[in-house]
Amino acid sequence: VIRWLTCLDSLEVDEMFDMFTQNGIMVNIGTLKKLFAIIDKKNTGMLDLQNFKKFALSEEANQRTSSC
Repeated sequence: VIRWLTCLDSLEVDEMFDMFTQNGIMVNIGTLKKLFAIIDKKNTGMLDLQNFKKFALSEEANQRTSSC
């Protein structure tokens, strides 16, 4: 994911969903959108590299993921 983000300005939730699916990581698109919303306070549906790092390291996102 980070490699993709260094080549792009941002990553949309649908792009991340597709990337996960292509790599055999099954995640519900609705769940992914909810996790994005934790960090994406402007509701753009996109994360830049800095915000993706916040997303990946977010304690709240990790707690919600483990309960899904």
